Amino acid sequence: MGVLWVFPGQGSQQVGMGRAMAQRYPEAAAVYAEASEALGYDLARVCWEGPEEELRRTAVTQPALVATCLACLAPLAARGAQPDLLAGHSVGEYAALIAAGALSLVEGVRLVARRGELMEAAARRTPGGMAALLGLPIEVVEEVCARTGATLANRNAPGQVILSVPTAALEQAMALAKERGARRVVPLNVSGAFHSPWMATAAARIMNGKTLNAGQICLAPDYVFAPADQLDSFVAEAKASVGRYFPTLKDNPDYTAVVAQRHFDRITGYVEDARAKGATIVEINPAGEDLSQQPHRKIAPTLILNPTDDMAVMQEEIFGPLLPVKTYQKVEEAVDYINAHDRPLALYWFGTD
Repeated sequence: MGVLWVFPGQGSQQVGMGRAMAQRYPEAAAVYAEASEALGYDLARVCWEGPEEELRRTAVTQPALVATCLACLAPLAARGAQPDLLAGHSVGEYAALIAAGALSLVEGVRLVARRGELMEAAARRTPGGMAALLGLPIEVVEEVCARTGATLANRNAPGQVILSVPTAALEQAMALAKERGARRVVPLNVSGAFHSPWMATAAARIMNGKTLNAGQICLAPDYVFAPADQLDSFVAEAKASVGRYFPTLKDNPDYTAVVAQRHFDRITGYVEDARAKGATIVEINPAGEDLSQQPHRKIAPTLILNPTDDMAVMQEEIFGPLLPVKTYQKVEEAVDYINAHDRPLALYWFGTD
């Protein structure tokens, strides 16, 4: 029989964790010291003394959990204990990677600290929480999700699942789960509704509007604002959604051609103008087809990242499958930009507020 070491995820933290190990074993204390130096603050103090509000911050929780897992492991490793397999729940995967030697401790805690910062920022924009449900059949869990807007985030074991829920619906989802017979409902000690598909949903809806008739409808979006720290996620989800809608483009009768050569030249001209002025061009061509020599005037859905106002694509109605993607740090920046320019025919908000 083999030995498996499994590391826990966010929500398992508590003030005082790891203190007894560090007091008894110098190898454990050394882990906290190295992690604290890598992060530039006293991580051990936060783990051992709190306060709870600070330890609960995702940007702190994640490196604190990883460091504590490895501090508990260090005395075992120093005495020759070795696993056959390593695994982890969510951020616990990073502890497993460090324990396996795939990442150094310094690399790992810095990486999860940054991961936590990004997740914390996303949670501020889309407030929510998580809850564990025990003792419910999966079909009942799915009913709870359908009725409350919750997302099935994790299936930990038969009869034990985790939901991610917008703040406004968290109490409703927990109450409904109890009503439907859950043996236990436990709110998790986390600062956001993690492992949820809200960015995927928003990107899919936006790209559906942009690829319908190849963007040649009056209400197709002419540009989108994405949170700056989620730009890569938006691009990835946009690619995935287009791939689901249109696995191929060139000979796909469901993907529309541009209506006339003049419009084709205008749209491709926008792309070249944006490229020349410094924008990043992301062509979404799921099958990697050559569209340069084809009689249909088809243009792949194309993202234009970080466009500037001097680009032609930001000055005229596009009426085609191009989507400029601007970024913002705060929602107010997006609102101010919209108010400072010609009013759009329509404005679409993707969020839970």
